[in-house]
Amino acid sequence: KTTLARAVFNGISDANEFDKKYWVTFGQDGNVLACLKAIWEHLVESKCTKGLLNEEDAKMHISNALENKRVLLVLDDVWSISHLEMLMVTKNNAKSKLLFTTRNSQLAKRVHAKTYDVALLDENDSFKLFCKCAFGEAKIPNDKKYFSKLVKDMLVQCNKLPLTLSVVDSMVGGYSTMLEWECAMKRLQNSMPLDEEYEQRLLSVLEHSFDNLDEAQKCLFFCMVCYPEDYHVKTSDLVEQWVARQDHESENLDMEYWMLEGYATCAQLVNRSMLMVEKTNGEDMLSNMSCHMHDILREMGLQLVKKENKDIPKRERLLLFGDQQLNQGKIMA
Repeated sequence: KTTLARAVFNGISDANEFDKKYWVTFGQDGNVLACLKAIWEHLVESKCTKGLLNEEDAKMHISNALENKRVLLVLDDVWSISHLEMLMVTKNNAKSKLLFTTRNSQLAKRVHAKTYDVALLDENDSFKLFCKCAFGEAKIPNDKKYFSKLVKDMLVQCNKLPLTLSVVDSMVGGYSTMLEWECAMKRLQNSMPLDEEYEQRLLSVLEHSFDNLDEAQKCLFFCMVCYPEDYHVKTSDLVEQWVARQDHESENLDMEYWMLEGYATCAQLVNRSMLMVEKTNGEDMLSNMSCHMHDILREMGLQLVKKENKDIPKRERLLLFGDQQLNQGKIMA
C-alpha cells in the first residue's frame, strides 16, 4: 500500500497539479497534534505553531489556511477513525486531495472515501518478484534451472504476498546448493497453514527468515526493533548501538573494525529486505543514509521477544519491553 501511494506521490508535479504536496507517515501510535503541526509547517509554510494549542484548534487553523489552495496530502498507515478524522484538513476543499493508506478498510467506508483495494500479486508477477530478489533478474538463470520446482513450491508457500516474497527470496538468494534450498522449503512448510488469519500467517513465514540470520545480524535486527513503529533512524546511530552490544574485550579488535563490521551487517539486512534505507540529500554512503523497518517485521520482532524459546540477550529484552517509553520520547539505558 505504501509503495503504491509513494509512486503516486512521486509522480505528481507540484507546479502542474498542486501548489504543495506533503507526505505523513502516521502509524499505530502516532501523535495527532505533532502531525498537524508538521502539516501546518509544510503546507501553510509557517514556522509559528503557537496558536495550535490542541488538535481541534490546529485542524481548524489548517483547514482555513488551505481553503483556497490546491494541495495533496498523503497520510500513510492510519489505524484509527478518530485519528483520520482529525487529520482530514482538506475535507471541505474541493481543489485539494487527500490520500491515505490503512489496513482497515472500514476507515475508508466511515469517511466515505473512494477505495483502492491492493490485491495479491498474480502468478506471473509473483514469479518475477521472486526471481528478481533471489537471482537478480526477473527469471531463473539458465545455470539454475534445476531450482525451478523449488521456486514454484516457495511461491505457493509465500501465497503471493509481496513482503513475504521479497524477504524469503532475499534469504534463499544466498544459497548455492540444492540442499540449502530444500531445507529452506521444509522450514517454510512448517509454518502456519495458509488459511490462517493474514498477519499471523505472514509472521510465521517471516520468522523462518529471522532464524536464518547469524548472531550479529539478529543483534542488529533487534536494535532496530527497539525503535518506535515507522521510526527512521540514522544508520550511523544504529550501527553505533550495535557496536555497543558487542563483546570487545574477548575479540581484542579496535573500534574501526567494529564500525566496519556493523555497516557490513546493516548492508546484509538491507540485502535480505529486513531493513529499508533512504538516501539523505542524495548521499550514496550507507553511513549517511537513514533506515527503517516495515511494521510487520517489527511486529514479528516484538512477538519473538515474548517467546521463551528465542535466545535474545537480556539487554535487548530490557529495551524492547521499554518500547512504550521510546514512543513517549524517553530512552532508558
